[in-house]
Amino acid sequence: MVYLPVFATLLSTILCSVNAYSGNATWYQSSVGGCSVNDSNPEDFLVALGPSEYNGGASCSGLVRIDYDGKSVVATVNDLCPTCPPGNIDLSATAFEELAELSEFLISVTWDFV
Repeated sequence: MVYLPVFATLLSTILCSVNAYSGNATWYQSSVGGCSVNDSNPEDFLVALGPSEYNGGASCSGLVRIDYDGKSVVATVNDLCPTCPPGNIDLSATAFEELAELSEFLISVTWDFV
């Protein structure tokens, strides 16, 4: 069928635009992380990933888009969050503040690599 390849391409495009991960996000005071990226600028948007997503450091310096309550932020992978279960992330305070008040401390987010 001629339409099958077109349908497969369309379906692939739709599925790729859906966030691949969901979980909780917390925040931390960032510093030099496991990726050896120094957070010399406290306004940098950084994220620490759990072991499965961190992938032994292969995700270092990658970009992640995080969505929460109609807001989104793009952060750079800077560290490993060794206690984060799959899907959970830890954000620098400045990245977290783009999504919610720091007093919330824990929010439910969706996210994906950009």
